[in-house]
Amino acid sequence: MKSSATKERAVTATPMVAVPASVAEAAQPGGGPESASPRDSTATTYEPPRVKIPFNPLAGEVHRRERDAPWRVKVEERTATINARAQEEQREKRRWGLAKQTQDGLIHHHGINYGVVELATLIKECMTLKSNPPSREMTPHEVEHVQFLAAAEKYDLKQLVLLIDKFPKGRGAASSGAKRQ
Repeated sequence: MKSSATKERAVTATPMVAVPASVAEAAQPGGGPESASPRDSTATTYEPPRVKIPFNPLAGEVHRRERDAPWRVKVEERTATINARAQEEQREKRRWGLAKQTQDGLIHHHGINYGVVELATLIKECMTLKSNPPSREMTPHEVEHVQFLAAAEKYDLKQLVLLIDKFPKGRGAASSGAKRQ
């Protein structure tokens, strides 16, 4: 079994520095070497102040500490690229989901057969207009686009039936407004 002094040194693991006996004797006030214990008379130890190490810091604290570190730059650029791609994919899935849902509702409840691709294209134009509004005042046709998107998001079929007649069907009809011959 180990002595308590050995255990204490093993637990603290701090460097021990020996001080010459003449300095150790001078450091003790009022007493000489005869009043000190044998251990104290041989050497006084210096222990540096302990530094507290957080063994399990919060993730946010580590992220904040390493924010602009050189090894994080490439990782953050890659993460930003992945996030932009994922956001675009999510927008496309939402657009096609709205188009399918709207087409199913129009066919089932009102008997209007408007193609999924045409609805998806129309919804894409509406989403683009809503996310990037023009700096000037919106035209009535642009207002109808925004209303169409709002009705599709709310699944307001009555409003969609009223608005869908204002958007011509067919290739190139939505962008040019001209009928195909």
